Amino acid sequence: MGPYLHEEEEEQEDVDYIRQRNDSQCFDFYPDVRIPRTTGISPFYFGEEEEPPTEMVLYGRLGVHWFNFENNRNLGFIRIPKLNTEHPFSVTYYITVDVKDVDDSADHSLTLQTMVRRPLIDKFYLYMERCRIKPTTVERDTTSFNFFHSFVPDRFYQGPIPAFLSEPSEDAHDNDAMRFYEVPDMDIDKYDWLLLYAEFALLHVCEKAGSHSFLPEEIEMKNVLVETLETHTEPSLKLKSMNAIFHISFRANSCDYITVVRRTIDWVPGHMFLEVDCRKEI
Repeated sequence: MGPYLHEEEEEQEDVDYIRQRNDSQCFDFYPDVRIPRTTGISPFYFGEEEEPPTEMVLYGRLGVHWFNFENNRNLGFIRIPKLNTEHPFSVTYYITVDVKDVDDSADHSLTLQTMVRRPLIDKFYLYMERCRIKPTTVERDTTSFNFFHSFVPDRFYQGPIPAFLSEPSEDAHDNDAMRFYEVPDMDIDKYDWLLLYAEFALLHVCEKAGSHSFLPEEIEMKNVLVETLETHTEPSLKLKSMNAIFHISFRANSCDYITVVRRTIDWVPGHMFLEVDCRKEI
């Protein structure tokens, strides 16, 4: 009789876990829910004085940036109170971010939810599948991102990430030259997400060197060249392109770096694909 009740209790707890997972799309679980031992979603909570791993903070800031970009909002990153990860080998992260609406005089925070995937490969690929203000009710999502993004037929960019360019080629045709926009220094400072892209590039360098989660206190942005096939009436509007390639040079830790960051979307709200290639300048 005892074993039967024990098994029934475990089965009920599993039902609770599945219900909470489905109801929140893996973002919210009660603290006492029983997580499956083999495969499941593990929650991690951070106090006011606690910091998540550096890469998780970057993922959270990326979610804030992309929500602002897509929705023409001005939310400011505050902190990450919790995140949920798959186990035992996590490639998916469900990140909850406290944010402040900078344009709203009211002194209260909002909750942003972003879900990113980071495949376990040498190249730096990042797939964002959700990026939203926490809804009161969650509808079933039928727009899951294709994890192997290179097989999506309507992908804007095809082929390997291009080589770094410090400026458009001198022998480029007029149409080719129109693809590029060199960002003035004042706009590099204005659009802080360009610095965020440089931080992702440096994170990739640090990971390859075996020093995970290390970022310097300061990165000096030197030059940013935007390349896009999207047409705009003003060159500066290329910074507003959903699909774009960013050629960035910066200095950190007394070293000079060059990086190419390629951003691609599949036209589903909240979805974004980021590729990063970075190396030290010789």
